[in-house]
Amino acid sequence: MISTITASQGYRTIAPIIRKQITDLFVYRLRNTSDLDAITEELSAVYGKKVFQAIYEEAVKEPFSFLYVNLMEKDKKKMFMERFSKYLIPS
Repeated sequence: MISTITASQGYRTIAPIIRKQITDLFVYRLRNTSDLDAITEELSAVYGKKVFQAIYEEAVKEPFSFLYVNLMEKDKKKMFMERFSKYLIPS
């Protein structure tokens, strides 16, 4: 197994072949809507676009907070976390 960590300030600058292999994603407050749209488009199959954006907004509302997404998790209730402190489960 080979593990690689990739850091980028622009989500779309990461090649699609790499994005499709991502297992964990850390999303801090984004500076532009095009990156949020790209991430939303790729992750909205779990809950839908509006719900995903609400999850993102909840996760990044505090300073230095981030959304952690475990893309290998089969249980969607354990897939999204605010930092590593709480699961974000839509009602």
